[in-house]
Amino acid sequence: HTDWRFQVSHFQSQRQVVACDLRGHGSTPGRPEECTISHYGGDVAALLGKLDFEKSILVGHSMGCRVVLEAARLEPGRVGAIVLIDGGRRLSADPARGVVYADFADALFSQMFL
Repeated sequence: HTDWRFQVSHFQSQRQVVACDLRGHGSTPGRPEECTISHYGGDVAALLGKLDFEKSILVGHSMGCRVVLEAARLEPGRVGAIVLIDGGRRLSADPARGVVYADFADALFSQMFL
């Protein structure tokens, strides 16, 4: 939760804020086969049900964007709004594009350090 401490501090003066660790993240254990968007989204959806808030605002960053979208799909009646931050776009399944991207990432990474 330390990544979100400033946002939590700001918003908790106006709203009830809940930050959760996903399976395999922070102090929450998780087996590799359970560390999927489906499982993560299901966990967030279950948390929404347990908390029983009228309408929640879900915020996701990076991979968390897909997680909150999955949670909203599972519990649409409990979600009032979604905030997606830097979610990126879905990468192509074309293996040739993956090779080109890997070469680009390697070249970019090598230029980051002197």
